[in-house]
Amino acid sequence: MDSRTSFHIGVLVEVPITDKLSVQPEVLYSSQGSKFSGVFTSGGDNLKLDYVNVPILGKYHIIAGLSAELGPVIGILVNADDGLADVVEEDKERFKSVDIGVGVGASYRLPMGLFGSLRYQKGVSNINEDILNSSVQYKNQNNIFQVSAGYTF
Repeated sequence: MDSRTSFHIGVLVEVPITDKLSVQPEVLYSSQGSKFSGVFTSGGDNLKLDYVNVPILGKYHIIAGLSAELGPVIGILVNADDGLADVVEEDKERFKSVDIGVGVGASYRLPMGLFGSLRYQKGVSNINEDILNSSVQYKNQNNIFQVSAGYTF
């Protein structure tokens, strides 16, 4: 399997606790998945999983504008396309509806409100149900690298 490049979009709010610490809950629509090739595909295909992710990040402000982020991420599966439509009719039923992970990253905010961030989200839970063969257990997690840009009011 290889990485799949896609998008995410959402909203966030930063709630200050002290001068150095804040909490940042977010709601993101995230298109995730991977590229793969194998027995059931001729030239490769994409596993496309769309989630509504809810990260709740603790932020530590290192210097003016620069902060480190860490916290849990809960994802709700809203759409699935595994590229094997000929084999299995209901793609979404083959994946668990809830995904749990941990996000770690850094962000930089300019004084005018523009910001950029880099984040890695490590999946903790197995997202697969039994796939095609009940005697084989497939274990996959969503491991995501995100690059974001935005504006804060």
